Amino acid sequence: MSNQVKLRQLIADAKSQLSNDISKILLEEWGGPKNLMAQEYYNNVIIPDLIHCLEINSHVLRSHIFLDIFTNKLNMQFGFPPAFARGLAADIINTANGVLPIEHRPTNVREPWERLFRMLAIGENINTISERSAFPMEYIELIQQQYINFIRIVKEQGKKGFDIFTNGELKEYDEDLLKFMFQFWQRFQDPYYLERLKAEDISYKLELNFKPEEILSALIIIHDFEGKASVSDILTLLQTGSAEQSKKLELFTGNWLLSHYSSEETGRFINKLIKFDYLRLDHDGNVSLSIKTAQLVGAVLAPKIVTDILNTIELGNNKNLTEAVKLFEGLNLYVVDRVIDRLARTGLPEVTYVLQQLPQKKNKKVYLKILWALGKIGSNAPINFVINAMQHRDAMIRAKACQSLGNIGDSAGLFALMRCLDDSIPGVKEQALVALGKLGYKGAVKKMEEIANNLDENIHVRHVAREVIDRIKQKAGNE
Repeated sequence: MSNQVKLRQLIADAKSQLSNDISKILLEEWGGPKNLMAQEYYNNVIIPDLIHCLEINSHVLRSHIFLDIFTNKLNMQFGFPPAFARGLAADIINTANGVLPIEHRPTNVREPWERLFRMLAIGENINTISERSAFPMEYIELIQQQYINFIRIVKEQGKKGFDIFTNGELKEYDEDLLKFMFQFWQRFQDPYYLERLKAEDISYKLELNFKPEEILSALIIIHDFEGKASVSDILTLLQTGSAEQSKKLELFTGNWLLSHYSSEETGRFINKLIKFDYLRLDHDGNVSLSIKTAQLVGAVLAPKIVTDILNTIELGNNKNLTEAVKLFEGLNLYVVDRVIDRLARTGLPEVTYVLQQLPQKKNKKVYLKILWALGKIGSNAPINFVINAMQHRDAMIRAKACQSLGNIGDSAGLFALMRCLDDSIPGVKEQALVALGKLGYKGAVKKMEEIANNLDENIHVRHVAREVIDRIKQKAGNE
């Protein structure tokens, strides 16, 4: 019998014994229900759920934090009174400690919080976190809200030291939890911490032994060759790479090629990424990134690409602008999206010249993102580009162009916006109305009143027209 089979049998035997022990604790030692139907509920629902929780968390059974969570589970999920639940939780955990086979116990007693906060940070929903940790959803939701409040106060008050969080709004928080929140928040000073967390989660879900940096580096290599390389080609690239690849990887994590893994290990890694939809194969058998993977790669690559673009356009001549546009070539669309987002947040007018030269007509998503970015930057340099977009055959692009023009705030687009008030699509009319309101154009009020009073008009558009009319008149009255 193999060691793995022996371990499975050992766990099965332990769970059977633990089920009997917990049943005895609940129904005999702690005076459980005598009603047969209630006892059946205990045996078929409560006890299996508790065993599942104890098995998943067998490595942290001696953590006082897990004791608190398990107490909350008995109280919040199964309705045991708080005072009763604490002692019951301790008895059940002590029993599990002596029954469940445990290979490793971490020295960090905060490991239950560590796991919980990592899952919250990468965006897992409460149901998924509960499934993966067996923690009660009510507890997870409570911790999530406390951390949201903590982050809000950090952003509002710019707090840098821990002492200031112990007073005011957060003084009722558990001090140990508050210290953990503070330390966890500090980790995000590493610009790639979130991406490493996501890569670490991939390793956990796929039962890999790869480091987060290795996974991210592998995905970057695959990104550069997606749609052009088969699985066997990708395996070769991951183990040998190239001078250009090594240079790129060193820019953010060091050179993390997978040459120290066997071909079999790397092959299993790629196959698991495909199986769990982190990678996809096209009809020719070539590898590409799934959306979630492309977004992760975009977050890693975007800062460096944006720096390169800004350095390239620094002199501001046409040649450099053309070179800056070339830096977008070969990028996955979701990486392009992340790069445009970061460029827009620089607020630099020079960026608008690059954005206007991107091949937006080949992809609607890119076109919409460019229009958003131009409005975000607010420079009037791309005004003609935006006005031309307001005549596009696609209604979403026309609407986004109206919104962008309103954010730019240039009166050169007034007549184009007025024409959009006759658009056949309500969404375009609505954005044109809002934009005209931002510009405070009194000459549009008469047309807006016609829209507001037209019973054949979309009811939401009529409502927006009335709001904008009031805004323009109020602004005119204050001048």
